[in-house]
Amino acid sequence: MGKTYIPITEANKKNILNFIGMCRMNGLEGMAEPSFSFKDIREDIGTIIFDVFYNCRGITEPSWNMTVKVDSDVRFHDSAASKAGETYCYLDSYRIEKDSLEFKTKTSKFNVFSF
Repeated sequence: MGKTYIPITEANKKNILNFIGMCRMNGLEGMAEPSFSFKDIREDIGTIIFDVFYNCRGITEPSWNMTVKVDSDVRFHDSAASKAGETYCYLDSYRIEKDSLEFKTKTSKFNVFSF
């Protein structure tokens, strides 16, 4: 995997792979576009949202895709100090090939919003 902002824990990975495995065992790949969302509350970061979905209707090869996102008051990906009045928005995107269980990083984005 390439560099990403939001760490995926072993427990997160287990949840994601269990869902994909269940969909594969029940023949849902290609027959439907199953999706799964869950949240992980982490101390010092905030609530991380995982969205896992199967895409078989696009112009690319059918695959599992996942976005991992968090809006945080804490700047946790580097050593820069967090500033009052700023929200830090992180978004990592992954692709999991149809017959694979390997996460491949598509994009990682970091934005700062001040209010």
